[in-house]
Order: sequence, then C-alpha cells, then structure tokens
Amino acid sequence: MQLYKRNQVEEAIAAALAQPDHEAASDLSVRLKRLLETDRALARESAAGSLRPLYAFYTGEAPGRGGEVWFSPYEAFALMLGVRLMEHRWPQGTAVRILRQARPVLEPEHARILAQDPERLLDAAEVRRQAAPGKVAVASTHPVFLAIVTAWGGRADLDAAPHAQRVCRGEGDLMQFWHQQAPLGSSMTVLELTIPAHGLAACLARTSPKTRGRASR
Repeated sequence: MQLYKRNQVEEAIAAALAQPDHEAASDLSVRLKRLLETDRALARESAAGSLRPLYAFYTGEAPGRGGEVWFSPYEAFALMLGVRLMEHRWPQGTAVRILRQARPVLEPEHARILAQDPERLLDAAEVRRQAAPGKVAVASTHPVFLAIVTAWGGRADLDAAPHAQRVCRGEGDLMQFWHQQAPLGSSMTVLELTIPAHGLAACLARTSPKTRGRASR
C-alpha cells in the first residue's frame, strides 16, 4: 500500500478542496493539526477507561510528537472528510468521533470506491440520464453518501454525538436511512463520497514527500 507524508496529505487535500492559495492552505494546515491532536486526545480518554481506541486518522497507536508519520490513502481521505464536516459546522471533536465510529464501514467502502473506474463514475451523459425531478443532485453515476442525523433540538455546531449515521450506497439507501432513523424535526448532513475519494487519490498521486527537517507535526 502506498503511504504518504503529512506534507503530501496537506498538499493533496488543499488541491482537492480547491484551496491552493497561501492563506487558505495555512488555515487548512491548522484544521488538520487540530483534527490530529483531537484524535490523540480522545485516545487518551479511551485509555483512561481501559478501552483500546479506534483512531480516525491513524493505524495502530498514534505516534508521539516529533515522530515520522505516514498516512494511508484512507486516512488521508478521512482527514479530508474531517475538514468537510467542520465546514458543515460540526466541531472538531464531534467530527473525529463521527469518523472513528464510521471507520469500520467507511474504510472498506473507500477501498471499494477506489476500485471502480473513475471515468464511469464521472460519465456526464449517464449522470444526466439518471437525473430526475426530486432526486438528489450528484455528479456520480454510483453515489455513496455519509449521512449524519442530528436529533430534534440538536445543533451541528455543538460538540455532541449525532443521533445516527450511516454509509449509504445510492439515493434509495439514503432515503431509507432517513425514514428509519430521523426523528420528527431532525436534520441530516450528507456528504457524497465517490467523487471526492477519486479526486483526492489523483491529487495524492501528484505529490512528493519532502525531506523532514527539525519541525515536528
């Protein structure tokens, strides 16, 4: 499996999110740092409760500060999802908890998505053929969604666990989840995954690892 240094992950996420300018890249670097630090901090909470943590962005044990870290393609993708969740006003602590909980399903789904032909997923003619009034507007022929339900009275900008979440294959699965899990008055955050997954993979392939200096991550 190809692994990537943090500089590659930051560069690829910035490109995938169309944030190439210096100011946006600097803000992105801060967000990624906070997500990684939160993942470590939540691990310490789990250790205090004698539970082995499932990290959102690391495989095995999270490294200490100053150690060299390599990220898998999935972990880079999870970091990008963390940034997108924060853009939807989920605080970083909740974003990390969501991605930790979703990882057992989301990681193999990410591998399945990358095994698909991106040209077929991006077939504009087929996307137009599938479009219909009332359907979710997507740019993928076989969309996959991360859906997160916020219960009535809850707010996405509060550091609290969502009511329910699921990785849904297609609009039918998404709507079934909504009808089964969404209480009256609740709301749902939905992220389409197939296009961002392939977009980030392409951006990662264009990066190169930088020689590590004295600065730590």
